[in-house]
This record gives sequence, C-alpha cells and structure tokens, in this order.
Amino acid sequence: MNNYKKFFKLIDILLGIMMGIMVVFVFLNVVLRFVFNTGLAFSEEVSRYTFVFMTFIGAIVAMRESEHLSVDMLVKRFPKKGQIISSIIVNVISLVMMVILMLGSVKMVIQSSGARTAVLGLPFSFLYSICILSSVCIGILAVEKIYLAIKYPDKFKLQASDYIEKEFENNKHDVKEID
Repeated sequence: MNNYKKFFKLIDILLGIMMGIMVVFVFLNVVLRFVFNTGLAFSEEVSRYTFVFMTFIGAIVAMRESEHLSVDMLVKRFPKKGQIISSIIVNVISLVMMVILMLGSVKMVIQSSGARTAVLGLPFSFLYSICILSSVCIGILAVEKIYLAIKYPDKFKLQASDYIEKEFENNKHDVKEID
C-alpha cells in the first residue's frame, strides 16, 4: 500500500511541475510577443502537449478522489444497498470505457509510430501513450472501487459530495430569525 500512496504522490508532484512548465512557457511567449514582437516556436507545442498530459493525468487523480462530475441527486435518495449497486454499475461502465480507450490508444500509438510533431519532433506515439497510462490507472481504480463496494459494503458511503447542500447546512447556523 505504501507504493500505492507513493505513486499517487508522484502523480500530484508531476501535475504541479507540468502546471508550472505550462504557465512559464505561456507567460514567456506572451511577454515576448507583446514586448519584442516575436515568440518561441516550441513554447506553443510544449504548452499544448503539457495541457493534454495534465488533463489525462488529472483524470486519474479525479477518479482516485471520486471527483468526476456526476449527477447523484437520484442516487443519494436510494437506500444504502441501492447506492452500492449503482456505484458498482457506474464503475463497471467506467472500466469498460477504459478498456475501449486503451485499445483505441494502442492502435493510435502503433499507427503513428513514424510521425513526429512539427517543431519539437516528438513522436506522436509518445503523445498518444498518455491515453494508455490514464486508461490503465483509471481502470485499476474502478476495479478497486468495485472490490471495496462488494467486500466492505458496511463501509461504503456515497463519495460524491453535494456542495450546494453543504453550503445550505453551513448557512443554517448563521441565519438569525427575524421577528
């Protein structure tokens, strides 16, 4: 389990580094274009591909923390057993979608093995490989969530949080009744 936590800590650090790289290159390019009427050709590609990588790696983090968008208005009204069954169904669907994404990404990596980006000369197969990593990690997390829901149903709680309801609960105590 320790390696598991280290892996996700590494992902968090990697996301921070990638965000910093993207911000630096975009800011630098804006300054150079505005002040010197020139720019760095490679900075646009670096920023674009860093953003794509951040999106796919961020999806792994969102899956781990159960922060993907969901409409749980109906599911929250289910009894606990219904919530568990709903969670299992959603995670099975996610797992199937990740298998489809992985298989399509493998095909893209193979098809684009000779192609390179225009400025940096990076192989497109490297760029498409992030889809494979993301789909495998999200698939593993979906299997873990299914396993935990089946193995420990008494510890299951609906992960998605309703920020609006929390806000109303917090404000209930602050509101004073006016006579």
